[in-house]
Amino acid sequence: IVTLPGDISPEHEIENRLVVLIDALRMSSTLVTAMGQGLESAQLFSSVMEVTHAVRGWGSCALLGGEQRRVLIPGFDRDNSPRSYLDGVTEKTALFLTTNGTRALPW
Repeated sequence: IVTLPGDISPEHEIENRLVVLIDALRMSSTLVTAMGQGLESAQLFSSVMEVTHAVRGWGSCALLGGEQRRVLIPGFDRDNSPRSYLDGVTEKTALFLTTNGTRALPW
């Protein structure tokens, strides 16, 4: 059991294995809420630089969301609270970044 993505090391040998991610606090709840309100899709990123490069291809369909260390990222549209996605998300794609959740998913 690993509680934070930063604690994963090569000795865990998780490549090509089934990994269960439990993110019950924010990211999964936020994305489920947003999709229930009409969000079309979500793309997950592990750095602000990745989001900055990706947003160029999405135009007005993109909604930048997430947090770093529990704070709204400067220049982003929304934080990672489910309440922030109760309106204005229909037919949008969330480009989403969080301190732990989106970094853990690629594993």
